Amino acid sequence: MLEKGFASECVSITLETLQDEDLQSDYRFSEGYVRYRGRRGFGPKHISLDLEKRGVSSAVISKAFAAAEVDFCEIAASAFRKKFSAKAKNLAEKARQQRFMEYRGFLSEHIQYALDNGIEDENI
Repeated sequence: MLEKGFASECVSITLETLQDEDLQSDYRFSEGYVRYRGRRGFGPKHISLDLEKRGVSSAVISKAFAAAEVDFCEIAASAFRKKFSAKAKNLAEKARQQRFMEYRGFLSEHIQYALDNGIEDENI
């Protein structure tokens, strides 16, 4: 079978050699990817799904999140500020804001933090 024009056996041998020489590491890739996508305003659910689609194991993903030391509450608040200029004035608007944050892959505690701290009250 061919993988992108190369024999599967050749690809497997090459990948194994690169891993043995520590030139290819799913863990290093995942840790960098968590930081990169976090800086781009995405939450842990979205990032985890992206890594799974790329064939990274859930154990490696968990280790990468722990090592990356990303503050997703602050990232959520920053993403919220970039998208919205004011806090919701009614339930429909709040639901729209929450859906946006869920789409970005944030957990409920990150979303709540963003809703509470993302934008300062105009009265203050």
